[in-house]
Amino acid sequence: MRLTPFYIAFIYFILSALWILLSDNLLQELQHQQSIDDIMPLAVAKGLFFISATAVIIFFLSNYHEKKLRSSLENYQKLFESNPFPIYIVDLNTLRFVAVNDACTLQYGYTREEFLALNLRDIRPHEDIPMLEKVINNNTSGYIDAGQWRHIKKSGELLHVHVTYHHVIFNNRSCILVLPQEISSQLKAEQKVGELVKELNEFKNAISSASLLIIANHEGKIEFMNSNLEKLSQHTYTSKIGKLFTEVATGLRDNDFNTEMWQCMSKGEVWKGELNNIKKDGVKYWTECFVIPITTNEGIISKMVIIQSDITERKHSEELVNESNKHLSEIAWISSHQLRHPVSNLMGLCDLLNFPLSEKEENEVKRSIDGELKRLDEMIRLIVEKTYLLKDVTSTLKK
Repeated sequence: MRLTPFYIAFIYFILSALWILLSDNLLQELQHQQSIDDIMPLAVAKGLFFISATAVIIFFLSNYHEKKLRSSLENYQKLFESNPFPIYIVDLNTLRFVAVNDACTLQYGYTREEFLALNLRDIRPHEDIPMLEKVINNNTSGYIDAGQWRHIKKSGELLHVHVTYHHVIFNNRSCILVLPQEISSQLKAEQKVGELVKELNEFKNAISSASLLIIANHEGKIEFMNSNLEKLSQHTYTSKIGKLFTEVATGLRDNDFNTEMWQCMSKGEVWKGELNNIKKDGVKYWTECFVIPITTNEGIISKMVIIQSDITERKHSEELVNESNKHLSEIAWISSHQLRHPVSNLMGLCDLLNFPLSEKEENEVKRSIDGELKRLDEMIRLIVEKTYLLKDVTSTLKK
């Protein structure tokens, strides 16, 4: 049973009452048998025994509680000094440090003795002191979250900390118990993350403003489609949310295309291709498409980024170039093959006219010359026609 003050006082009261009652009754019985002079020493001895017994009991109880109190104080001291978090105690009247733990000396670089010779102003930049005094003069009691502060280490290095504190009474003085948690590395990490987010947003905006952009989930279902693609395809963003991005890129509806694309992305590689798409109004357009898989650490696709660029004009130019090359090839064929035949025949027929011929033979040669001239005229007409077609194609390409 725990010896509480009430329990000790109660036991003392009971034992004292029993002792007084029993000892007094005993003395009264002896009084009838002996004289007062004989009983008096017994009464004195009874009182001395009671006083001695009481003193011994009080001594042992006081010693027991003193040891227990000392042990508790030592335990609390150890908890304070060995706490892995930096903690210090400051006198509110002088702002001097009255206690610091081991973690605090490691964080700031001061020894315990050096710390106890400082005050709160000494570990702060000069420009932060007015704000410190404003917070200290605030009469708010209990637990306080003071937020982020700048402290200075012994080396002069700036230290960013998140400060929380609580008002306490320490050695009969009004103090605050402060936990200054170092957040410099956290702030650097947050700054780095902020810079990366900014870069990603700038990259996204750059891509979004210059390209046709789709962001899809791991199944290829659209989660985002930029305005450029909306304008070109004539499909609204809201009408395509949750649908497969292949519904916007009609060139991917072919099974071979789909198989090739998914096989490529399953390896974590970027798929690239040219797609023949159809607008909502039925007009065809071409895009160069990059499907980029975003994978987890385990290599599982979590997102897909589809970046397209409109290459309709380029494809149209390629078609015109192909058409132009076709016309050039036809002109070259006519010039090198079909045109040479009637010219060669004409040269041979003209040579025959240099020989003596009968009237019939001469007429036959003239008819042959006339036929070859007609064939030659037809070849020239074809060349002129192809030349005009080539001129039209070239003019379109220049535009």
